[in-house]
Amino acid sequence: MFPAILVFVVSFVDPPTEAAHSAFPLKVSENGRFLVDQKNKPFLVVGDSAWSLIVQPKENEIDHYLEDRAKRGFNSLIVNLLEHKFCTDPPRTRAKAAPFLKAGDFSTPNPAYFDFAYQVVKKANDRGISLWLFPAYLGYGGGDEGWFREMKASGKANLRSYGRFVAKRFKDLPNLVWAMGGDFTPDKSDQWTVFEIAEGIREEAKSTPQSRLLASRAGSRSTPSTAMRN
Repeated sequence: MFPAILVFVVSFVDPPTEAAHSAFPLKVSENGRFLVDQKNKPFLVVGDSAWSLIVQPKENEIDHYLEDRAKRGFNSLIVNLLEHKFCTDPPRTRAKAAPFLKAGDFSTPNPAYFDFAYQVVKKANDRGISLWLFPAYLGYGGGDEGWFREMKASGKANLRSYGRFVAKRFKDLPNLVWAMGGDFTPDKSDQWTVFEIAEGIREEAKSTPQSRLLASRAGSRSTPSTAMRN
């Protein structure tokens, strides 16, 4: 059902000094073995984990962090679009903006929250940093670290609609790689929680001139290439 999901491995190595910006969006090489930019230049992921970047730091701290990482040669960050647990006031931003108008209801996205998130992603893009963005991180074991329970409660149609919503909101930012799942592999009967958002993103992406990569992160006892087959 979902053969186009990219399995990724992020390399955490000693970063070089600030590098020239890549031509986003990223894509898979013609031989299917590595990532390249729009000029077909190979892209080595030099990444940092900034899961709570959107909600935890103050705005000036976000700027400082991104500037520092760019100067140190980092070109990729893993970030949660929605933070369920690991911030001062989850899932709200420092300005108290919540992602949903009704708590945990994926059918009620809050425009103010996603406008702020857009600015964070844009700041990264302006510095030549790709964001591997989880639209809804499942959470270890499907527990309170992520959104798996709320995703199930919201239902298939609302998750599909949410996928279209976020794809449309961020469609003009080429530095995105959408990352699905997150430290948990649902049972086959519940994998629609991942697929519906991904399909919503793919549907909306058809209207954009350049597609975005979809990546997957599975649980610790499985790999994305085997866990998310249907």
